[in-house]
Amino acid sequence: MKLVIGLVGKNGSGKTTVSKRIQDNYGGKEHRFSQILMDILDRLYLPHERTYLQKLGKSLRAELGPDVIANAFKKDLEKEFPQDNNFWRAVFLFINSFGLFFNLFSFFMGSKN
Repeated sequence: MKLVIGLVGKNGSGKTTVSKRIQDNYGGKEHRFSQILMDILDRLYLPHERTYLQKLGKSLRAELGPDVIANAFKKDLEKEFPQDNNFWRAVFLFINSFGLFFNLFSFFMGSKN
């Protein structure tokens, strides 16, 4: 059975530390909400600095709508986790309430010996 875990918190609250523990202990795979922004920064040959991430996210939401990043993240996850639409609708109502502070990690329980 695949278990999906969402970690929410402000910058510096320990989401990455918890993620690394989950990955180390259970072989989980990390899906970062901010990866979409990092992909764009890579294409522009800019570093993944917090200032750039914040400005890019703000610009995208201002010009393309407040849900533009969350919708892209949702489509990425739907490819990997084909679930019931009601499940994803509930997950993304939750994600949208937290914005860029959301990281999602998935893993198979007991998949790592």
